[in-house]
Amino acid sequence: MSALTVISCLVYLVVAAVFALAAVRTSTGPGNAATQYVWRFGVAFFVFMSCVRILGIEELARRTLRGALRKSEIYEERIGMQGPVVAAIILLIPAAIMTVWWLRSNGSFRQLSPMAFWAAIAIAGFVPLFAVRLASLHSLDALLYSGSLHLNWVVDSGLTFLAGACAGWGTRKRKGPTTRRETMSCGRR
Repeated sequence: MSALTVISCLVYLVVAAVFALAAVRTSTGPGNAATQYVWRFGVAFFVFMSCVRILGIEELARRTLRGALRKSEIYEERIGMQGPVVAAIILLIPAAIMTVWWLRSNGSFRQLSPMAFWAAIAIAGFVPLFAVRLASLHSLDALLYSGSLHLNWVVDSGLTFLAGACAGWGTRKRKGPTTRRETMSCGRR
């Protein structure tokens, strides 16, 4: 186990602790149920991430998937699949962001505090990152793992930092409205 693995596990656990603090410090009123859910989910997610990293589950899944593809002889034909997979990823990321943004303004995410919303976006950003890392296509591998500073690490660290910063900001006690709906109705009778 490398020092980088240990450091990343510790960072995930610190972020999980910040999410736990945000969950404790957020009031449990009916307007904060969705925000509470995000903070609690963040705790579980980052503890899970730490376990996945320390136990090497992601690498095991990648090797298992690669072995299954080699047995079915699809692995050698992966070059033909790379273009459509990369195009799908490029198209799905903005589509997912727009969908979540629409849900935030019109749907069930309306009750979220802004920091919980952005923390949820950061956590959701791990899904395409995992998909790309598990797919392990040659051109994507070259992009993610080339050079001394891997793009994979930058994206993972950025998402972790964004989620942790949002949860940290969410630990602050607020005196005014905490949701968009409360903010919009302030001062109206």
